[in-house]
Amino acid sequence: MKIAVNMLQPEKLKTKTIIMGVLNNFENLNKSEIPPGFEKQLEILLDSKNSDFKGKLNEIMVLYSSMGIKTKHPYRLILVGLGDPQDLFLESIREGCGTAGNLCNDKNIDSIGIIIPAGRITRLPRKEELFLVSSAVVEGLILGAYRFNKYKSGKDKSDFKFENIIVYARSGSDIPSMRKGINYADVSSEITAVARDLSNTPSNDLTPGELVKRARSIARKYGLKIKVITGDSLEQNQMSGIIAVGKGSSNPPSMIILEYVPKRARNPKPVVFVGKAVTFDSGGISLKPGANMALMKHDMSGGAAVIASLAGLAKLGAPVHAVGLIPAVENLPSGTATRPGDVITSKTGKSIEILNTDAEGRLILADALAYANRYEPGIVVDVATLTGACVVALGTHTAGLMGNNEKLLDAIVKLSEQTGERVWKLPLWKPYRNEMTGDTADIKNVSGREGGAITAAAFLLEFAEKYKWAHIDIAGMAWTEKPAPYKPKGATGFSARLLMALGNNIGEQKLKL
Repeated sequence: MKIAVNMLQPEKLKTKTIIMGVLNNFENLNKSEIPPGFEKQLEILLDSKNSDFKGKLNEIMVLYSSMGIKTKHPYRLILVGLGDPQDLFLESIREGCGTAGNLCNDKNIDSIGIIIPAGRITRLPRKEELFLVSSAVVEGLILGAYRFNKYKSGKDKSDFKFENIIVYARSGSDIPSMRKGINYADVSSEITAVARDLSNTPSNDLTPGELVKRARSIARKYGLKIKVITGDSLEQNQMSGIIAVGKGSSNPPSMIILEYVPKRARNPKPVVFVGKAVTFDSGGISLKPGANMALMKHDMSGGAAVIASLAGLAKLGAPVHAVGLIPAVENLPSGTATRPGDVITSKTGKSIEILNTDAEGRLILADALAYANRYEPGIVVDVATLTGACVVALGTHTAGLMGNNEKLLDAIVKLSEQTGERVWKLPLWKPYRNEMTGDTADIKNVSGREGGAITAAAFLLEFAEKYKWAHIDIAGMAWTEKPAPYKPKGATGFSARLLMALGNNIGEQKLKL
C-alpha cells in the first residue's frame, strides 16, 4: 500500500475516487470552504432544498464527475458526513472515514484520494492539529476496511487492501505535518490489524504455545528482542499465578517478554507494558455459563495489544526503550486444575487465597507486575479484559482506568481522547484495598460484587507499589458485537494505538512522567 500527500489540484487528480468530509451545516456552508474545483458539483446540492444529504455523522452520498469539473478521467466523489461542527473532534473524522473505508471494501475501491476537512478541529497548534487530523483520516479509512476472513471460503475469503491512498493538502505549508501524520497512521493502523488478527483467531489455533510462535514471528519481522519463560523456568521465577491458572490445561503456559531497544533511547528508565493473554477462559473449576463463552477467545486481547504496540514502536523507530510482558495461559477445568480455596505464594512473598478460579487474569498479571521490578521501570501500564464489572459500570464506550500516579493517569486520558481509545478514571482508595484482605492468606483474589472493577485493580496494586503504574480494564472495549464505522464485528484491537502513542510521546519527550 502506498500513502502520499499531494497538493489539491482537481484538474490533476490521480485517483478515480475522491472522499470529502462534510459538516452537517452543509446547507449553510460558506462556499469559500469548498475545495477549489469542486464548486459546480457541490452547488447542485447546496442549492437544492430537497437534497437528502445533510452532512450528519457517518451519512454518505456518491456523486460523479459528470456533474461538474473537467479532469483527466471520470471519477466519483464520496461525501461523508462528519456531524455537528460544534462537536467536531478527531473521533468524528475517524468515524466518517471509517464509513468511507467500509464502502471502499464493499465496492472493492482500492485507490482513493481524500480531502481533509477545512477549518480548525482542535485548539492545538496548527502543525500538531494537521498531524492528528491526517492520522485520524488514514486510520479511519484503513481500519474501516479491515475484515478477518481467514476461515471463510470462496468469495467471502477475499482479503481487501488499499493499493493507493492520496491525502490532499490545501496549502504547501501543510504538507510536512500531514506527511508525518499519515506515516504515523500507516503504522498505527497496521499494528491495530495485528492485534485484531491475534484476538480474532479461535482458541484451537491460538493456544499459549501458538501465541509464543506468533510473538516470535512478529519479533523477527519488527526487530524486537524476545525471551520466553516456560516449563520449569516458571517455577524458578516464582510465577505461581501463571502456573496455578494454567494447571488445568494440556497446553502449557508461558511468560512472553518482548523488548524494543532503539539506538538512542531518550527515556533513562524503560516503559513497561503488561498484557493479559488468556487464550481461552472457561472460568476453570468456577465454570462460566455456556452462553457467549465462545467470546472468551478474546480474553487475550490485552496481550495482543501489548505485542502490537511494541511492534509499532519499533516500526516507527521511536526513541523509547520499551518492554512488553505477556503472560499466556489457557484456563480450563480438569483433574489437575486449581481449586477454589487453594492458596499460592507470589514472587513478592504475599500469599493469595484463590476463592474464584474465574478471577484468573489478576493472578497472571500479578506475576508480570512483580517481574517488572527487575527493569526499574519509569512507568508500567497493564491492559486486560479483566472484569465484567467494568462493563456494567462503564458500558462499551470507554475503558476503566486506575493507578497510583495522577500525572500518568492524566497523560493516558489525554492521549485516549486523541486516539479515540477512550478511558475513564475510577477511584482506587484505600478502603477498596482493605476489601482484598484475605482470611486464610494475605490477600484474596475476589471480594464482593460491589465495585468489582476497582477491587480487581486494588489486588493488582499489591504488586505494583514500587513504580508508577496504571491499569486499563478493556473488558467492554476489546471486541464489539455491533459493527461500528471503523470497528467491524469482532476484535477491535483496543489500546494498541493508545499504548503506542504513550510510548512514542515519552520517547519524543512530549511527556515527562
